[in-house]
Amino acid sequence: MTRVGHSHGRRPTPRHLKILRGNPGKRKILDDEPLPQPGRPSRPAGIGADAEGEWDRLAHVLELEGRLHLSDGPHLLAVAIAYQTMWEWVHRGKKATKLADKLQCAREARQQRETYRQGVNDLCLSQGTRSKAKTTDAGQAATRGIGAFLARRPGSV
Repeated sequence: MTRVGHSHGRRPTPRHLKILRGNPGKRKILDDEPLPQPGRPSRPAGIGADAEGEWDRLAHVLELEGRLHLSDGPHLLAVAIAYQTMWEWVHRGKKATKLADKLQCAREARQQRETYRQGVNDLCLSQGTRSKAKTTDAGQAATRGIGAFLARRPGSV
């Protein structure tokens, strides 16, 4: 029985890697691949205070690294809501009096923490996934290289 949407063999090489490697297979590289539009997505109204804070924190980090795009909004929302829900379960567990309720809250908080961790990994914000991140030149030019280091030193050239 074959499942729909699952293919066998290697995953296709992304376009940017084919260009960097010189396209050794000489297969046609599609020029019409959609590129995400850089920018800060608007934060949706009505999410909780913890989710708003986490949305702003993650968006700020991605913006500083030059990796924030308008299409990142739904992903940021899912991560921020998982963060808030995790803390709601933690606080609910602290108020619970029955052991069964405390254990249920701990299970739910752990599940939300895993959802949050996966979302942060998908955004390449963890130490283990940071090397997979793609950046734009604008975001990294000011923070890389010896020139940026010397520019931070007082009295430097």
